Amino acid sequence: MVKKPFIITLAELLKFPQVTLPVTLVCAGNRRKEQNLVRKGNGFNYGSAGHSTALFTGVVVNEVLKIAKPLRGA
Repeated sequence: MVKKPFIITLAELLKFPQVTLPVTLVCAGNRRKEQNLVRKGNGFNYGSAGHSTALFTGVVVNEVLKIAKPLRGA
């Protein structure tokens, strides 16, 4: 669903500008323990602590998408 499908190698990807950003990931199952009190679901009884923050270094996806040129509605 792009105008210009292409294959990119790791060496080519490494030529793009790199950025370093703090990124926080949060578990979608957070607070499942409380949810299970209302209605039992699948999975572990997580509290509210399923999260972490780290520095991500890499290429901004938008830079790669500029080459592929996604089609409207893709």
